[in-house]
This record gives sequence, C-alpha cells and structure tokens, in this order.
Amino acid sequence: MTRELFRPSRSYSCEAGFEDEYLSLINAVIDEMRHEASFVNAVVHRSTEEPNNVCAPRDMARER
Repeated sequence: MTRELFRPSRSYSCEAGFEDEYLSLINAVIDEMRHEASFVNAVVHRSTEEPNNVCAPRDMARER
C-alpha cells in the first residue's frame, strides 16, 4: 500500500462580527485533527475583501 495525498477544501461564511470567534473555533478543530494518522497539514485563509469568508484547505493522506 502507498499513501496518497489529497486536499479537501471548504469555504465558510460566518456572521459579521463573529469572525474572531469562528477562527478560534476552527483553529481548535485543526489542532485536534493534528493527532489523526491521515492528517498532514492545514491552513486557514481569511479573505481580505470579505472578512467573514474563511477557506480551510487541508492536506490529508489515504492508503491506496
């Protein structure tokens, strides 16, 4: 078997005024994911044009 990387990506919109709270929560989830065997990397991007839009792509590995 080999490990194959894949990158699922999600974009989220949060209610205006709750951006910092949302980022705190999503960062806590990513911290927990770091312990999973298939987890490789994750980065949260916040849009400068629309601060309530957040994109969270992550690198995961799966057995093939």
